[in-house]
Amino acid sequence: KKQYVYSIKDFSNESHTAIFTADEIEKVLLDIGVDKFGAVVSDAASAMTLAKQYISEKYPGILPIRCIAHHIQLICNDIICKTSFGKTVLQQCQSFVTYFHASHRSGAILCNEISLLNVEICIKQILENDNFALTSELRNLAKNRQFWTNAEVLAKILLPGKNAIKMVESKSTTTANVFLFLIQMANAINIFEPNSLLQHIEFRKQCIQFYNKRWKEFDIKTYLLAYFLHPKYRGKGMKTLIFHEILCTALEIWKKIGSKSVTSANILIAQIKKYNAYEAPYKFTFMEEIESPQTWWLGCKLENHHLQKLALHLLAITPYSANCERIFSVLSWITQKRRS
Repeated sequence: KKQYVYSIKDFSNESHTAIFTADEIEKVLLDIGVDKFGAVVSDAASAMTLAKQYISEKYPGILPIRCIAHHIQLICNDIICKTSFGKTVLQQCQSFVTYFHASHRSGAILCNEISLLNVEICIKQILENDNFALTSELRNLAKNRQFWTNAEVLAKILLPGKNAIKMVESKSTTTANVFLFLIQMANAINIFEPNSLLQHIEFRKQCIQFYNKRWKEFDIKTYLLAYFLHPKYRGKGMKTLIFHEILCTALEIWKKIGSKSVTSANILIAQIKKYNAYEAPYKFTFMEEIESPQTWWLGCKLENHHLQKLALHLLAITPYSANCERIFSVLSWITQKRRS
C-alpha cells in the first residue's frame, strides 16, 4: 500500500461542521476520482461521523469506517486513566521512569541490562550493588512483590492493544488483522482470574464495563465481515449465530458496491456458503509467507465472482488514520511547536 498527502490547507478560521467537512471530502473525491475510493476513515468525532454518513449516502460505494486504532486507544485510555488500579500502577511505574531519566548513572546501568534481563531483576540488581541508588519510595516499591504483580496484570491486559497500535505501521495490515487484536484484548480481560485481592476483582469488573461500553459505540459489522473474508482467519472462533449477521452485512454492502438485483444477491449468498464450507474454488490453504489476501482471492477463479469483488473491496481498506495523525503532528512541530 502507498500513502499520499494530497493537500495541506489551513482551516483554523473555519467552523468544522459536518457539512463543511463533507464538502471538503467531496472536493478531494471529485478531484481524484470517486471510483478510486473504497472508504472514508476517521475517528468518532460527531462532525466526522455525520460527514462520513453524508458522503456514503451520496456515494454508496464509499463506506464510512471508524478508525479502529483510535477505538483501541480509547479502551486502553479507559483502563489506564479511569480505573483506580490502572491509574495507581501507571503512576508507580512512571516514578521509576522519571528517576532513571534524571539519574544518568542508574539510567545507564538500566539501559545496558534491560535487553538481557527483565526490568524487575535489573532494578533489584541495582539495589544490591547500591542500596541507596533509589529514593526510599522507589526502594519500597522495588521490594514489594505485589507492585510487580500489579504491573504484570496491567501489562497483560494492555498487550493486545499495544500490538494493534504497532501493527498499524505495517503496510499489509487489513481490517481483519487489527480487528483480531480487538478480540484478543477482550479475551485477555475475560481470562484474567483475579486473586482474592479486592482491587484485582474491581479492576476486572471495570475493564469489562469499559470494553462493553466502547464495543456498543463501535459499528463492528464491517470488521466482522472482513475478518470472515480474510483467508487466514475465515471467521475462526466465531459463534454460529454470527454467520447470519455476516450474510446480512455482506448483502447490505453488496447493494452499495455491486448490484441491487435479487439474482445477484442469491449468487453472492451461494458463494459465501461455498467459501464457508471450503468448497471449490475456496478450498486452498492461505500461505501467509508467500501471498497476500488479495492474491489469494484473485486466484479464486469463478464466473460472476461477486464474493471476490466484495472481499477485495473490504480487504483493501486501511482501517486507521494513524499515519495521517503522524503527518499532522510533524507539520505542527514544524510550524509552531518546535523547541529548538
